[in-house]
Amino acid sequence: MFRKFETEDLQKITLQTEQKMEFDTINVADNALTFEHNGLVRAVVWYVLLDDKRAAVFALISADIGLGLVGLVRQLKVMIEEQSKILNLNRVEMCTLKGFAQADRLAKMLGFEYEGCMRKVFKGLDYNIYARVK
Repeated sequence: MFRKFETEDLQKITLQTEQKMEFDTINVADNALTFEHNGLVRAVVWYVLLDDKRAAVFALISADIGLGLVGLVRQLKVMIEEQSKILNLNRVEMCTLKGFAQADRLAKMLGFEYEGCMRKVFKGLDYNIYARVK
């Protein structure tokens, strides 16, 4: 179940190793939502408008999300669809650290298509870019 994000939610997530290196630079947007499963914080998700027709989706997902992933994916799909319509977006993007298989899997489960690799884009590391295009 999604609810409004609270700053302390970030301390309640057991970050995946690949997300730990980005944690110190994360700026969670005002529109962030917290996903709870079995009474525990399992994810924080938000989107950022990149321009008037394009947005990026961000997610911090607990390493111990387990079966909660199914519910998260269902609700994220709905959120992405609703926000795309409300904001009249043509494109929604998601970037994943190259080699972070779980993030790539999530992008595909959400209906994003792989577009390529952006080399040395953040802290000298490569990131895959995925998109859903209207």
